[in-house]
Amino acid sequence: MNDRFSRQSFLGVDSEALFRSVRVGVAGLGGGGSHIAQQLAHVGIGHFALFDPDTMEFPNLNRTVSATFEDAISNTPKVIVAERAMADPIRVAKRFRIVPSLRCRIRVPRRFQQACAA
Repeated sequence: MNDRFSRQSFLGVDSEALFRSVRVGVAGLGGGGSHIAQQLAHVGIGHFALFDPDTMEFPNLNRTVSATFEDAISNTPKVIVAERAMADPIRVAKRFRIVPSLRCRIRVPRRFQQACAA
């Protein structure tokens, strides 16, 4: 086990390899998503797909990990800001960024549609 992840040893001797093989998609990189993406990178998740068509704006600065005043001025895409926050922890990770203007449709199972509409 890599010394960097030695405190995760309680998860098992193969946990580092397991995390490195996991693929995670994070939809929305604002207040919650930016924190989640950064923490997943810190625990060693190996593959990321980041989804968010938005750019940084001033009201988001206090909630978004690594967002700067300059990001709000220049309307930096949130996927770029998230990659910057994740850069050091995921040097070993394979990541791919979804073009910020890409919008995806999510199929919601019928039993959840009423809850999602609320």
